[in-house]
Amino acid sequence: GAPLILGSTGEGSPGYDVPNLLRDFLKLNLKMVAGFPDGGSVNLATDPAYERRGIFRTLQAANEERVAGFGIERIFTVPNAASTPVLVGSLGWEQLAPVRVWARPGALRHSTRGVVERFVERDRRHSDRGSRLVRDTAWLNWRFADAPRPYTLVEGERGYGVAGSRGSLGFVAAATTDALRETIRAARGRVLAAAPPPSDRASYAAAGFLPTTRRFTVLAKSVGGQKLVAPHFELGDLDFL
Repeated sequence: GAPLILGSTGEGSPGYDVPNLLRDFLKLNLKMVAGFPDGGSVNLATDPAYERRGIFRTLQAANEERVAGFGIERIFTVPNAASTPVLVGSLGWEQLAPVRVWARPGALRHSTRGVVERFVERDRRHSDRGSRLVRDTAWLNWRFADAPRPYTLVEGERGYGVAGSRGSLGFVAAATTDALRETIRAARGRVLAAAPPPSDRASYAAAGFLPTTRRFTVLAKSVGGQKLVAPHFELGDLDFL
């Protein structure tokens, strides 16, 4: 489902007052990151007419306090130019190593081999051994099969892959090396983008991907007092595209 909005409805302040829905908001965003118990902050914004009044800072601080109360240890977000100074400068978020985008030309011959509507239940721990994130079947189906945006799901004998597109740009949202080539052939787009984990970059290079100068910023914060360990995100783990 779509993420819910936590906002202020004080005198003269725009927004949405959704205290009864906050737990659902956090549950949804908890699923934004596959490595539990983590969460994601999404759609951070302030109406331009109400900027510089501390509204965003106050709401985000309250959100983080409640997140910690639900046992979530770390939260992540893909910020914009406006939210970064507040999150880092005022609320103690840390900037992680940027997510570097790789790219290659789109496949000349498309194939539907291995394409499925939903992933079947299976133990996927072995297929995610090269990544710090372990994506189970329930998360994969929630994130991609049930998403409002269309994705192409590829189920291999030993791995899985997910492809998406935004206009003429196709991308590998998430994939294991065992299903990478099938995912490339199932993807649509004149150019394909990906963010391969370090352990898989040789396989992506062999499949025609090259690193580009494009990078995405990711911010994180430990809200449970634990040491902040940065996972590697692929393009489908957070809302990069």
